[in-house]
Amino acid sequence: MLSSSANGALGNSTRVPGVGAHPDYDASLLFCRMARLHIDRNRLATDDPLLFRELQGRCTLCLSKRQCIHELASDLFGNRPDYCPNAGTLNLLEALECCLGKELDPVVPA
Repeated sequence: MLSSSANGALGNSTRVPGVGAHPDYDASLLFCRMARLHIDRNRLATDDPLLFRELQGRCTLCLSKRQCIHELASDLFGNRPDYCPNAGTLNLLEALECCLGKELDPVVPA
C-alpha cells in the first residue's frame, strides 16, 4: 500500500495494494501492473534478466506515476495505457504468458 508519505509526495490519496512506500523512486507500479496482467515477474527475471531490468528502469524514470496509480486503483484498468513506456512490451509478455500457460497445462486423454 502507499504510505501516507508516498501519497503526499505524489499529491494523491489513492491507495494501490502492492505499491511500495516510494513509487516515485521504485518499480512497484510495474510489479502491480505485471500482476494485473498475469505476468510472472520471477519467471521473467530468470528467463530474461536484461529485459526485466529495462522494464524496471523505464518505470522508475516514468513521469506518469500519478496517472498509473489512478488507473491501477480503478476498476477501469486498461492494458494499453498511452502514457506507459512499458505498455507495448507488457502487452506482448501478457500474450506470451497466456500462450505458454496453455501449452504447459497437461492434456488428459478422455
